[in-house]
Amino acid sequence: MWTKEQCEYSDRLITKLDLKVFSFPPQDVHFIGQNDELTAIFDYATGVPMLKDVVEGKQCIADLPTRRMDYVPFNWDLHIVGSRSEDRHYIFPESVIPSKEWESNGNKFYAPLFDLSKADILKLAQEYEVEIPTVPMDFEICSACLKPNDTGKVMCPKEKVEIPVIDWSPAENLRLLRNRMNILTI
Repeated sequence: MWTKEQCEYSDRLITKLDLKVFSFPPQDVHFIGQNDELTAIFDYATGVPMLKDVVEGKQCIADLPTRRMDYVPFNWDLHIVGSRSEDRHYIFPESVIPSKEWESNGNKFYAPLFDLSKADILKLAQEYEVEIPTVPMDFEICSACLKPNDTGKVMCPKEKVEIPVIDWSPAENLRLLRNRMNILTI
């Protein structure tokens, strides 16, 4: 679900920092939207979803991996999150995370970058020789069939035929996600 460039960046960072990395399939993958924005939500057993904004790409949405995992076979004391208090996404009316430390669904989370500015992070990255990604970290996927239009059909690049547009409500999915995560909006 990552582009070749995203994988190469990740591999370089893991190797350089000698990290031990675990990767598990999500519990679920779904989409939400607002106006012209579309976001893929990857739900994991930790209770905190990973958000990836969708940009037009070549991989067909129907070809997303279907393997799911309802649990994580390890219990960690702490989950470290790389978000800042200033980070914003249309899903959240305020910051994308509630504070520097919090608990959710019995899991403890810590955000060491919470109080840092972008300039602080760039300075630390330079000091510790950590490569800042130059490739977009968006989710590249063909999402034409998720975009309503007047005809109710769209030309599928993969199948090379017209297919029906998927009947769904991005705004309703957004409302349901906010409800599930107890995100209050004005």
